[in-house]
Amino acid sequence: VDAESLRFSRTMTAEIKQGGLNSHLLRPLNPVLFMYFSFLGSRGVITLMTIVLLIVGWAFLPQVTWWQVLLFVFSLIFAFVISFVINLFVGCTSFWTSEASNLQNVMSHFVRIFSGVMIPISFFSPLVKNALLLSPFPAMAYLPSMILQSEIISSEVLVMFGSAIFWSIVLLPLSFWFWKRGLK
Repeated sequence: VDAESLRFSRTMTAEIKQGGLNSHLLRPLNPVLFMYFSFLGSRGVITLMTIVLLIVGWAFLPQVTWWQVLLFVFSLIFAFVISFVINLFVGCTSFWTSEASNLQNVMSHFVRIFSGVMIPISFFSPLVKNALLLSPFPAMAYLPSMILQSEIISSEVLVMFGSAIFWSIVLLPLSFWFWKRGLK
């Protein structure tokens, strides 16, 4: 879902700095979505390999119920939305700074740690863990993996789902507002 490396924000930064954004703004399409789907299209082989690895991974899981698969698909949708929003926020900083790659690196490490990619959230102290579960970060990696690993939907998973829904609803319009402010 491009959560940990923020590759889409790097693509946005390059488009903004090199002037390629101007040609996107002239098209009768939403320039953000156009750039995002162009970016996804250029990553087709990686997306295909991810799907193959996901199918192979499912083959090794002991038993996956249809309920887990449905929740996993929903969690992936929220992971895409939240990852897109974070990429958009970080990419839009190029409107105000001459060099945004350092912020991209910091945010990339921040996401790796607090989304459960590098360190599982269950390893944190209870206070930090509970705070992280209310943030948007676990929805990017920890939530989908927890859904596939646990047969019983725990209160922790429900909290992460609620948090993912909340942050998706709040951050998506805010990120487009940030984009529009950057264009001005």
